[in-house]
Amino acid sequence: MPPALKAENISKGYRLGKTRVEILSGVSLELAPRENLVIVGPSGCGKSSLLNILSLIDRPDGGRLLVDGEELGSAS
Repeated sequence: MPPALKAENISKGYRLGKTRVEILSGVSLELAPRENLVIVGPSGCGKSSLLNILSLIDRPDGGRLLVDGEELGSAS
């Protein structure tokens, strides 16, 4: 049985003027069905960016997101 949610090498960055700020780099995780996860860290470390990607509100710049074994890279 595949994990309910799998993220592989997720990356996300934003432009700040002429500078690119990398928020997430190489984040990977797997969650089994009915498994809980707590994401903690200091302000500005990328928690909300990761949650937005995992909940399909935002798209990662790189990496793969799979739900029940199906890749969501082309999901609208």
